[in-house]
Amino acid sequence: MTEKEVSIIERIYKSEYMDFNTIEECVDYPVWTFSVSGGVADNAVIGALSKKGYVRLSTYDKDETIALTQKGIEAYNLTKAL
Repeated sequence: MTEKEVSIIERIYKSEYMDFNTIEECVDYPVWTFSVSGGVADNAVIGALSKKGYVRLSTYDKDETIALTQKGIEAYNLTKAL
């Protein structure tokens, strides 16, 4: 997992829309994508995370949400353990 991918995962977990004590509790809990993306470069990283199955993207009305998957949390934890 790249540093940029780790950064996005951490922004999802630490989003103002998350209300959990551990990252493991965040599986499949969606937050607004605009709350974790700073622009085009971040969107490219989010796309890569989605292709790897580390996040799930959904659309509600005209806004998009992003949620961590179990696979994404496992990859993040493995990266942080190294």
